[in-house]
Amino acid sequence: MYIIFLQVIIFLSLAIIVYLYSKNTLLRAPEEDGEKFGLRRKENKNLIFLEKLDKTAVDFREKFFRRLKIISSKMDNFLKKRIEDSKNNKNHF
Repeated sequence: MYIIFLQVIIFLSLAIIVYLYSKNTLLRAPEEDGEKFGLRRKENKNLIFLEKLDKTAVDFREKFFRRLKIISSKMDNFLKKRIEDSKNNKNHF
């Protein structure tokens, strides 16, 4: 089970590295080479796609961390209540 978890982490990190590398290479492409070979239009489409992907990733990350904060707050309240209940029940015995 741990091996699968580690493999998923490794492949996700590899995907993130490839994504960031491709984003940087598209942004640093020289303009004159792209205009000569007609690649500039394709690069613009890729940049638009990457911008949409970035916005989606940022939105997902914000929602995920907001929900994680709510869940952790609920767990904290639940555990505090259980600890208080156990302290109160301990005094009764």
